[in-house]
Amino acid sequence: MKTMLTVAGALLCIGLPVAAQQASKCGPTKEVIDDLRTEYNETVVGAGKDEKGNTVIVTASPNGETWTALVVSVKDGAACAVAAGKGWKAIPPGKDM
Repeated sequence: MKTMLTVAGALLCIGLPVAAQQASKCGPTKEVIDDLRTEYNETVVGAGKDEKGNTVIVTASPNGETWTALVVSVKDGAACAVAAGKGWKAIPPGKDM
């Protein structure tokens, strides 16, 4: 889980632009994830907690063509897309890129 948090944190810190169609993705977590599954064939590939207790979720398409990073608010449970891109590659813990 620590590796996933590191990866998610790195994605958020480098300020990757969010695709326009995914930038408006905020709402109940289940609905946002269902929409990503329907629109981009993405499923959850990892999750962790940030320093504020929010949940960070990464979804990706099976072939890694697209991915989305979501932050789920600890306050109200709403999920918002904070980054999205192409070319997702899963890296096992302990392996280098």
